[in-house]
Amino acid sequence: MALLELDTALARMLDDLAPIPRTERIGLADALGRVLAEAPVARTAVPPFPNSAMAGYAVRAADPIHDTGHHLRVVETIF
Repeated sequence: MALLELDTALARMLDDLAPIPRTERIGLADALGRVLAEAPVARTAVPPFPNSAMAGYAVRAADPIHDTGHHLRVVETIF
């Protein structure tokens, strides 16, 4: 199979696209397999306070992390 020029490939892809003909409102439980007609927007902030959503540890490859008797220092704890 030969490669297509970018413009030709793009034109072929765009030729097969069509707008969604209609939209409907359904419950969340019935939405599996569906496509959103527009981006969802939260009505309220969840949680309603500043929150760190990541947990874990970060190390550099040069840091001693194996059984060498060395300990890594905790530099910050975020609740």
